[in-house]
Amino acid sequence: KMEAPPAATHNEAAVDTQGEGTASESGGGEGAIATTLLKGHKDTVLSLDAKGFFLASASEDSTVRIWDLRTNKVSKCIAQAFQSKPVNSVCFGKGTTEGQLFASAGPKVYAFDLRRPELILRECKTEFSYAKNTQENEINQLAVSGNGSFLACCDDEAEVKVVNLETNALHKTMRRHSNIVYSLCFRPKKPAELFSGGCDSTFIHWDYAKGRPINMFNFLTQGLTGEQPQVINPPFVFAIDSTQNGDLLACGLGNYSIALMEPSSLVPLCFLSEHTAAVTQVRFPAFSPRKHLISGGNGSPVILWDIGETFNWLKKRKETTSGQAAKAKPKAPKGRRAREKLAKQAKDQPQQQEDNTSEYDEADTEKQGGRVVMRIAHEAKLNAMATAGGDVSSLCGNVFLADNSEVITALSIRL
Repeated sequence: KMEAPPAATHNEAAVDTQGEGTASESGGGEGAIATTLLKGHKDTVLSLDAKGFFLASASEDSTVRIWDLRTNKVSKCIAQAFQSKPVNSVCFGKGTTEGQLFASAGPKVYAFDLRRPELILRECKTEFSYAKNTQENEINQLAVSGNGSFLACCDDEAEVKVVNLETNALHKTMRRHSNIVYSLCFRPKKPAELFSGGCDSTFIHWDYAKGRPINMFNFLTQGLTGEQPQVINPPFVFAIDSTQNGDLLACGLGNYSIALMEPSSLVPLCFLSEHTAAVTQVRFPAFSPRKHLISGGNGSPVILWDIGETFNWLKKRKETTSGQAAKAKPKAPKGRRAREKLAKQAKDQPQQQEDNTSEYDEADTEKQGGRVVMRIAHEAKLNAMATAGGDVSSLCGNVFLADNSEVITALSIRL
């Protein structure tokens, strides 16, 4: 049995290894939930990340805690490593950085080796700091590339920085945003691409190998459609998430809506508009990544969406495009009359192809979107959200919420 560490002193946070589960269950069928509360932090929880049977949480109490979801208890705590500053973001390593944890406090990023045997880690493995203004700048989010070779961070200085984790050197600093950058994520299966968004209402698709944008979309000037609610709040980009294969993006916006976007063009396929406040969290859940989306925000219920029709639309269009590309090119005709006949066919073909494409789009665009499966009452402002795979659902839960309290709410959603 794991023993609790000594009681907290002025500079050290105690680790609550007991956890606490509260019995709360609703209904049956699609969207039935059970709730567990994870208690251990002493101040507001600011960031969450889930991986396998473990959940990492970062807090204003200047600690990071690793929860074992098989026991609902803290298995490791990181304390006294952040100079008493709040820990704003946390994420697990991947690929070549498997077994590591990255956390940000103020303008610095810290790397920790979770394979060390100590229950409480007080020293980091590596420390990164590339901010110009170390007094006021804060890193808002961290992300690790799929192969674990790069770490990206976005900050209050409107910059996106990429660190090479093999050399621990700054790889690129990318400047195109004009205000605070809140969120970012790497593009799966594309080794040198990532997305970012922030308080300039701009969503940017980056090539971080070259350090320049591939594409940009401004929700304030380009995204004004009748689908979005008419509210005063500007469409700041508060949250970004990508599907596992990178074919669909979700953006949580300050105008109470969610944009589902195609990565290659950054064109919004549709807007989901059921929230009553800014959407600050969006996730394609690990337990149902090809059908559902989960979102939450400032004083608005957490919503579970069924976006299966959008995925079906993407699949149908991909199959149609692949089928057209697979058609063999005709052999070069021999003879003058044959060439004249082919030229006439080519002249008529563009109009015919354009008409077919238009018919396809008009027929299928209405199927893009989503329906609300359930609304989960959660009136407090959400600071973080994480999801776990189906193998964890039967244990503690598969959706984890952090708000303006020291408690983490674990929801077990059964679909």
